[in-house]
Amino acid sequence: MTDGYGITKPSCFLLLLANFLLVSATGPALKNEGWKQMCTLAATLDKTPGMAKGKLVKIAQGAFKADSTALKLMSMAAAESDNRSKAAFRGLSRVVSRTAVSLAQKTQKVADDAIQATALSARTSGKINELTALLNNAADDGSDTGGCLAAAGDTNIAEHAETKAAWCSYDAPSYASTEATIPDTEISAAGFSQAKGVEDAKAETAANKCVLFDGTGGKSAGKFYQHTTKVSQVDGYLTITGAGAATTTALVIEDLQQVGTPGKQTSHKNLHDLHAAVKRINDEDTTAIKTTDEAIIKEAAIDSSLNDAIQAELKIISGSEDQSKLKQEATEIIKEFVNDDNKKGEKAWQKLKSTKVKGTEAQPETEKELKDINDNAKLVYALNYYTTTAENKLQAADTKLATAQAADGQVSPAPKPDDCKGKKGTACTEDCELDGDICKLKKKVEGVKKENEGTTNTSTTGSNSFVISTAPLWLAVLFCHNTFTLFYQLNEIYKTH
Repeated sequence: MTDGYGITKPSCFLLLLANFLLVSATGPALKNEGWKQMCTLAATLDKTPGMAKGKLVKIAQGAFKADSTALKLMSMAAAESDNRSKAAFRGLSRVVSRTAVSLAQKTQKVADDAIQATALSARTSGKINELTALLNNAADDGSDTGGCLAAAGDTNIAEHAETKAAWCSYDAPSYASTEATIPDTEISAAGFSQAKGVEDAKAETAANKCVLFDGTGGKSAGKFYQHTTKVSQVDGYLTITGAGAATTTALVIEDLQQVGTPGKQTSHKNLHDLHAAVKRINDEDTTAIKTTDEAIIKEAAIDSSLNDAIQAELKIISGSEDQSKLKQEATEIIKEFVNDDNKKGEKAWQKLKSTKVKGTEAQPETEKELKDINDNAKLVYALNYYTTTAENKLQAADTKLATAQAADGQVSPAPKPDDCKGKKGTACTEDCELDGDICKLKKKVEGVKKENEGTTNTSTTGSNSFVISTAPLWLAVLFCHNTFTLFYQLNEIYKTH
């Protein structure tokens, strides 16, 4: 392809290159200490993605596992027949479910911080690596013309092996997931600890052959910078100021040890924001997050809110308003069902390990080890099984109550003496009997009649009527409570997800 004058584009490129070669390259190289500081900062920033990933994954795992453990504790409580043990395990599940909700909320916040820190770190590290790669590749090696990075001692041009060893030019960075924080020796509250800066970063005694850092050129000169204005690279980390053809270029690598302080928020905003983002995710401590049933239960067992949680369950079960009594009973329950002497949560953990539950498989009566169920959906199936079982028992109790009430209303009235009067021969039957030729009421029936007419009812139906009438109602209260509590705690866990 040619332009209007018949000159091909490759020809234009060769002419431009020749123009550069005709100009003497007399600019300084970048001091060895300076470019290595930049590479060290890049190496620090390259730790951010793996660290952000590791911490975010740990928090998410903690939230999911706490959900699972809370469901296991509720399933274990549902399978219990004793109200005290039910209160113990439901109380534990309350504490664990709060942990699950807290971690779920933290996941969102840390995700935002992780994304920002990773993006800003990759952006700045990429700029440093592209710049140093450009300067490094300007020369082949050693004293070759065009070199822009000084070797150790600043008397020659750096070898490629030296730049690679300094983490400046690499092909395959690793972002392996890790919870390890970046040490204070690399990042502090004030700034990037190792980026102390170099006020005069030019190495004039190296091989003065770097055209990029040469003095300012003119309209007809093939110099890289055609002005004397300060130029910033890497968001102001490196500044280059051309001072005219007769003066060497000024190179400055900024001190970033205080870049996190308020005074730098305006002058070095991008680097200030970078430090703040990396510091936030670096300060997020995830090492204490528990991800096993045992650890989660034992952590809940030492939680200061456990006694209150068990009191709340006891109040639902008994309806008691006596706070002193509820607190005392909760303390006894923790000792009986949760803790084993000084081993906090040991009894509850051992109980979970030995518990089998139904309802998780296609055949509902199949029992499975609770500790081995890691599918939260199956844990919900187990809760549904015990809830349905409780509802069925309630329905059966209601049916018995209705039957008893119907039978109680159909009892025949006691016969009267007049019912036998006038009957003769074979007609004197049922509750009547012949006394000579006279038909009279049988003596045993008369006795029942007199008792019925007295102040005390001694019939089976009468004496047990309260038990028959009220026992199903007590069952109803108990089973309704069980059902309500299970669904309430399920809702507490999932309503924020």
